[in-house]
Amino acid sequence: MLLLLSLLWSCQQEDTLQGTGGQIDLVIQDGAAQANRSLPGEVTEELAKQFSLQIRDAYKNWYKGTFGDYATSNTLFAPGKYSISATHGENPDVALDNPYYVSEPTSVDVVANQVASATVRCYVGNAMATFAFSKPEQVQTVLSSHEFVTEVKGQKVSCTTNDGHNPYFKAGETAVFYLKGQTPAGKSIEHKIAEITDVQPRK
Repeated sequence: MLLLLSLLWSCQQEDTLQGTGGQIDLVIQDGAAQANRSLPGEVTEELAKQFSLQIRDAYKNWYKGTFGDYATSNTLFAPGKYSISATHGENPDVALDNPYYVSEPTSVDVVANQVASATVRCYVGNAMATFAFSKPEQVQTVLSSHEFVTEVKGQKVSCTTNDGHNPYFKAGETAVFYLKGQTPAGKSIEHKIAEITDVQPRK
């Protein structure tokens, strides 16, 4: 499923090649959708233009910038093999509602006076947790308020089951989850739910 951004070069743009250079036509796809899943949140065309792009050969970076700028750059590449990578967002140890997008390794061969095509598939590169009670209709009889706390390397974020937020945390780290709250009688509780080590994003 085409999700993010397609940068198409017209025949007129192909005519601007200067004898020895080639161009690269990029298509970005939601890699998770190839496995009948989708990236969390809607990735609009405007968001796609903000993705950071790097195109390099074995010796140097030929392009480093955003997809939006690349679309209008008419960048020429010397013939040869290039690797392409794309990312979007920051990748902190833990944060709320913070998907970090990263592409799988992609390579393309550029030929003089031709436009090469490359498809870059992107995935969410960090892990996300969701929380739910097995019997939500009984929660109010036990807890008057609650929050789920996610802790990674001493940093903490919290959310509830119905506030629309989710914690994202860096792949490979250890995440500890707690349930905190108050009973109708005013007693505070804190319960360690789980500790998960070396969590990897689902692809």
